[in-house]
Amino acid sequence: AELVWTVSFSQDGEFVVTASQDCSSKLWNARNGGCVRTLIGHSKWVASARFAPDHALIVTASGDATTEIWRTRTGVCVRTFMGHTKPVESACFASTGKRVLTASGDETVKIWCVRTGQCMQRLLGHTHWVRSACFLSSDKQILTACGDKTAAVWDVMSGVRTFTGHFSTVTSACFSPTRGLVLTTSEDCTAKLWIAKAGECVRTLEGHQNVLRSGCFSHDGDHVLTASQDMTAKLWNTRTGVCVRTLETHAEGVAGVSFSYSGARLATAGDDNIAILWDMRHCSVLLAIRDRERRSRSTNSLKISPRRSSKFAPRLELDPISI
Repeated sequence: AELVWTVSFSQDGEFVVTASQDCSSKLWNARNGGCVRTLIGHSKWVASARFAPDHALIVTASGDATTEIWRTRTGVCVRTFMGHTKPVESACFASTGKRVLTASGDETVKIWCVRTGQCMQRLLGHTHWVRSACFLSSDKQILTACGDKTAAVWDVMSGVRTFTGHFSTVTSACFSPTRGLVLTTSEDCTAKLWIAKAGECVRTLEGHQNVLRSGCFSHDGDHVLTASQDMTAKLWNTRTGVCVRTLETHAEGVAGVSFSYSGARLATAGDDNIAILWDMRHCSVLLAIRDRERRSRSTNSLKISPRRSSKFAPRLELDPISI
């Protein structure tokens, strides 16, 4: 089976988009599970797929070291960002939809202009693959997660604040503007909640039996959802750090998780080639999405670069355009 690595809701909750090892992304009807459109163009695995805020565009990140922008309505690729020298691990839009942020195995993060396709800035300093990157609520700060066991918040005015405490690769990092918290997930089998402004760890979420692949906040910040190689996803209360529910339907590792913007539904994506939509209140399965028509492709495997011992030394390369 092909691995499905991420799943993400559109803001209106009508669609989900998945990213897969088979070099494609797919747009699905979130009500009936029908495949609406297949986005084909990458030559290696697609590591992530995300909607623009108005869901008119989709951004995909790929092992072929490129990022592509697609029209949701037609499935046409309208922009390709080239410049990374190793696989692109994640890509997301700024809240305005005018910029895209990418994280790569080449140890850099880049900010791109959607209109021109030009790279506006590079963030340098991580000493291993950058696993994820996202804008904070103002779009003037950036949160990264890295294989050097750290997460970091980058700010043009105040510099870089690092989050240290994990004992292995930090696989994802995300931010809750309503709580002012950062969530990190790690291959050390834990997730951590941090005060974003202080960089202080306030809770360690323990309970998974294998590495954590990703995590996300609910949009009200009251809950987080974590995905693990132990074939489960867990729902946690952010105030207490208590695991509220364990979602156990996948037959292989869970790679991606997402909340709908309304908070009524959850989504999980797994190595078993299935994306599952769940009812938030009862944590019951609403819909299982599985692609039964896979196109042929050359075999690609995820290659992890060797760990480096050089010290984290963050810096920003700035063009005249500020973030």
